[in-house]
Amino acid sequence: MMNPIKILLIMITLSACDQATNTATGTDSKKGSSRATRFDSYIQSLEKIEPNFKHSSRAFLPKISGSYNVDGFKSFKHNSTFKPFGICFQDETITGIIDYSNADLGHAIFLTTFDATGIKIDSANLFTKSGESPNHKSTETAIFDGSNTISVLDTVYVWQLNEAGSERLEETMEVKTGRTNFQILANGEIRQSNN
Repeated sequence: MMNPIKILLIMITLSACDQATNTATGTDSKKGSSRATRFDSYIQSLEKIEPNFKHSSRAFLPKISGSYNVDGFKSFKHNSTFKPFGICFQDETITGIIDYSNADLGHAIFLTTFDATGIKIDSANLFTKSGESPNHKSTETAIFDGSNTISVLDTVYVWQLNEAGSERLEETMEVKTGRTNFQILANGEIRQSNN
């Protein structure tokens, strides 16, 4: 037979373990709930990007989310951006947000997807070819069609340089064009495909 003192010690130990489990679960639940509330407050402060909106890598974005939640942006921004532009996609479970940073000749844009509680799922730099060098110039234009896909059209100019490497030989110019689609999948991941 078990000693009554041993039984009492076992009961106290089990009770303490049960309380610790409940406290930890409650804390995790509160953290998730708090994040979801902060995320909801943040996305409520952002404007939706209009269908058929176009943005060139050589232009600055208009201000559409001027009264955004600054604390929310700090918590949910893409790591190299300084302002949100707006919501490009949203359904019951996934939200796609465009943030931007300064680039050489305009604003560079970044897409980040989140689940409904504000957990980051995926992100993508939409302008990967833009820039200029002595023998190269590239421009990209993002087209937001109002669906789960953003198309980026690019035009790349390439020249040979003179022997000194200081000037473009205009007669050698080649022009290449392309299209990259960024599709937000049902699970929030971003699929990139080139056409």
